[in-house]
Amino acid sequence: MRIKLIQPHTHAGVFHPSGAALDLPEHDARWLIRHGIAEPEPDRGPAPAPKAEPLRKAKTLSTAKE
Repeated sequence: MRIKLIQPHTHAGVFHPSGAALDLPEHDARWLIRHGIAEPEPDRGPAPAPKAEPLRKAKTLSTAKE
């Protein structure tokens, strides 16, 4: 579950400042929310797909007999 910290917090021995977004197991995220340390991160939907590069024309091999 993705959360946003509303207070500085040390999680798993790592300090995270207020405003940091974390992906945590749901039970950890719910605990932080319940204790007023974090809030659920709004669902931003799926990430945009990377832009595809244009296809390059394949070189054709000459099949003509010499």
